[in-house]
Amino acid sequence: MWPLALVTIAITLLPQDLVLSQEFANNINNICPEIRPGQDDLPGFDMIRNFRLDDVELGFEGVTEVEGSNKMQRAYRLSPKRTNLTLPTRTIFPLGLPGQFSFVATFRKRNLQKRSWNLIRIDDLLGKPQFGITFYPKTNEMDFYFLDFQGRLQTATFTDVECCFLGICQFAELHACTNLKLEAKRYIERNFIEVIQEDEFCELPKDALKSFLRSEGLNIDSEFQVFQATMKWILHDVTHRQKYVSELLEAVRLPVISIKQLDSYAQECPDLNLKVSLLKSLQNHRIEMRLVEAKRRLGQVYDVRLQPRMCAKKCVYVLGGYNRELGRRWNESTTLVTVERLETLKCQWKTLSPMLHSRSGHGVAVLNNLIYVIGGESDCLIFSNGEVYDPVSNQWSMICSMNLPRCALGTCALNGYLYALGGWVGAEIGDTMEQYDPLVNKWTIIGKMSIPRYAMGVVAYQGLIYIIGGLSALSTELDLVESFNPVTGEWNRLAPLSTRCAYVGVAVLHDQIYTVGGTNNSHAALRTVERYSIEENKWTEVTSVKTARAGASVISVNGRLLVIGGRTSSDEFSAPVTLNTVEVYDPETNSWTESTHMPTSRCEAGVAVL
Repeated sequence: MWPLALVTIAITLLPQDLVLSQEFANNINNICPEIRPGQDDLPGFDMIRNFRLDDVELGFEGVTEVEGSNKMQRAYRLSPKRTNLTLPTRTIFPLGLPGQFSFVATFRKRNLQKRSWNLIRIDDLLGKPQFGITFYPKTNEMDFYFLDFQGRLQTATFTDVECCFLGICQFAELHACTNLKLEAKRYIERNFIEVIQEDEFCELPKDALKSFLRSEGLNIDSEFQVFQATMKWILHDVTHRQKYVSELLEAVRLPVISIKQLDSYAQECPDLNLKVSLLKSLQNHRIEMRLVEAKRRLGQVYDVRLQPRMCAKKCVYVLGGYNRELGRRWNESTTLVTVERLETLKCQWKTLSPMLHSRSGHGVAVLNNLIYVIGGESDCLIFSNGEVYDPVSNQWSMICSMNLPRCALGTCALNGYLYALGGWVGAEIGDTMEQYDPLVNKWTIIGKMSIPRYAMGVVAYQGLIYIIGGLSALSTELDLVESFNPVTGEWNRLAPLSTRCAYVGVAVLHDQIYTVGGTNNSHAALRTVERYSIEENKWTEVTSVKTARAGASVISVNGRLLVIGGRTSSDEFSAPVTLNTVEVYDPETNSWTESTHMPTSRCEAGVAVL
C-alpha cells in the first residue's frame, strides 16, 4: 500500500469573457471528452501528464516514483509536507472552463494524517472556492462542494469514504450532474463485488437497486453473485422487503444460473417466510422462461436475461486447428485435437480435455452454455460429424452428423439453433445451409446462400446472420457482405469490404462488426482491420494488427477484441508458419497490445467465450 498523499490542488478560474462553450471546446481537442455509458476507462484530466510529474528536468520537490513502476503503468508517491501542486486553470483548460468535467482519482492510504486535505480545489480570482473535494481523515468523512446555477455553494458530506460512491451516485442524480452520475455508476459497476459488501449497499432504495441489477456492465464472475446481492438486500429488512422478491428477481438473469445453485440457496434460506416466497418466485420464473424460450425459438422475442452480462469475467476457449512450425514443408502440418482455455482475468492459459476428433477448418459456436464443434477436416478427410463440450464437467460427447460433410464452413448460433453455411462440401464448394435443433439432435437443410463460398467470416447479431468475404467457387477472394434472416428467409446485400479477403476473422464488439486479417491474391497474410457500422451500413479501416495473419481466431470479450493465432506470411520458398501470439484491441484508444501467448501455435482453430 502507498502512503496517503496530502495534496492541495488550487486552480484559478479564467475570467468570464474567456470561458468558451462546451460544444466549441469539444471540437478543439477538449481534454474532457464525452463519456459513453458502459465505457471502461473514463477520459479526463491526467494528473501525471498535466503536472508533468514524469518530467525529470522539473524535479518537483517531494515527488518520487514508486518502486515497481514501468512504462505501462507509473505511480508516484507525494510527500504530505513537501509537495505543492498548484496550477492556474488556464494551464489545464486553455480554451476555458467547460460546463462539465471529470475528476477521477485513486488514493491508496496508510498512516493517515489527522488534518483535513483537499483532493482537488478550484478557486476564482478572489480566492473563493468554486468546486472541491475535501477529506477529513480523523472522522473518515468527505465533503463535495460546488457552486449551483445561482452562485450558492452546495455541500454534500459523506460519512464513509470507503463506500461513498453509492451516495455520490444518488447525489448526482438529485442535482442532475450527468457526468458525475455516470462516473459513480461506472465505478459501482466495475467494483460491484466490493460495493455489495458495504453496509451502504443494504440502505439503497429499491428502485436504485433495481437499476443496478439491470445494468449490462456489472463486473462479476457469475450471475449467481448478482442473485446473492439481491437476497442480501432483502434479508437486511426482510419484514418490509420480502414483497419485492419477484420484482427484483425479474432484473436478475436467472436462466444463466445453475438450477442446482438456486435450489440449494432456497433450501438454506435463513428466513422461513422468505424461503416460501423465493421458492414460489423461482417456480413462476421457470414457467415464464419456458414461454419466453418458446417464443424466442420462433423469432418472436429477444430476452436479455437469457444471455450473460457483457462485462462478466469470461474464459476464451481455443479448439483444434493445425500447427506448422518453422522449417516444415507445406504437407508437414499437424491437425490438432487439443483445447486451451484463457482465463481473461488472470491472463493464464490452461489445457483442457481434448476433442474426440482432431480437426481444423471446423465451425464452433456456443449454445445453452455448451460449446459445439462441427465439421472440419483431418488428413484430407472432411467431416460431417460434430461434438459438444460441457465446461462444467470438462467432457465431450458426439452429436448428430450434418447432412453434408463441410470444411472451412461458417458457423453461428442464433435463436436457440446452430447454423452451418457453405464450405468445402466433398469435392465441391457448398452453397447450402443447415440448421441444428439441440432439443431433437437433428440437422435440417433450410436453403441456399446467394453464391457458393468457403473460408468466409460468419457472425450472428440481433436476429441476423452476417456472411463476410471468403472464396468463391472459382477460388477468388470476395468483398461480398450479406445478411440473412433465418425467420423470414430474406437476404440483403450490404456495403462491400474495402479489401477482398478470405480466411478472415470476424467478431461483434459494441454493436459493430470487426474483420481482422485474412489472405488474398496480393498478400499471403493481411494486417488489415475493418469495422462495420450496422446502423450506417459502412466499413471503416481502423488500426492494423501488429502481425499480419490469416486464419486467426477472433472473439470479443470484456469490451475488447482478441485475435489469437493464425498463420503469417512467408517467402515464396517456405510454407507459412502458425502463430501462438495474441493481440488485444481497445476500441476506445484504437490501439493493439500483445497479450499472453498460447501454449500451442495454431491456425484455422475454433474459438468460443463463456
